[in-house]
Amino acid sequence: MGRPRKDAFDEATSLRVLRAAEQVFGERGLRSARLEDIAGMAGISRPSLLYHFGSKDKLYAQVVKRAFDEIREALGAALVPPTAENYDEVVMAIVGSLLELEQKHRALLGIVLRSMLEPGSPSYDVVVDEFSQIVTTLVVFVETYGKERLAPGVSARDAILQLIVTYLARMSMGELGGQLWQEEVVDIKPTVRALLLRSS
Repeated sequence: MGRPRKDAFDEATSLRVLRAAEQVFGERGLRSARLEDIAGMAGISRPSLLYHFGSKDKLYAQVVKRAFDEIREALGAALVPPTAENYDEVVMAIVGSLLELEQKHRALLGIVLRSMLEPGSPSYDVVVDEFSQIVTTLVVFVETYGKERLAPGVSARDAILQLIVTYLARMSMGELGGQLWQEEVVDIKPTVRALLLRSS
């Protein structure tokens, strides 16, 4: 049997594989995920998947990179040229974009959180670099346009990290998260208002 042709593996096929991998990795994690299941869901053979992505670790790293591409795109769309006057609107647009992303790619959030907690994972360095950049972007935005709106005694970095980590944890827990937070659908807006939008 011959090797798969490179040109037979088009952009649409690659996207199908990444979406299937996102779902399987999101449900089972890196170690328990099976390439056969990802390939079957994407409608290709396991050898074809390996030929084009190299290994399960490399595929996982690509899924994590795609997650951060999506997060950056969502933040970029929300971070319209900010000013002190439109600070509230930009903050809520960021929240709206992240909630929309979660609805479309719920499994990605669990993958990102798992990668953050596993220093030996194939995507750990990507997560450290990408996550740090996102946090820094948001901290600079808050410190520049809304520092006086922060909750008393809370730094911009503390507020951003508290919101992001709580949100990632809640989303990645699925049903358990709903039980612990005692809500079917997470609503981070009250916490955002308390931490970032305090009335003067």
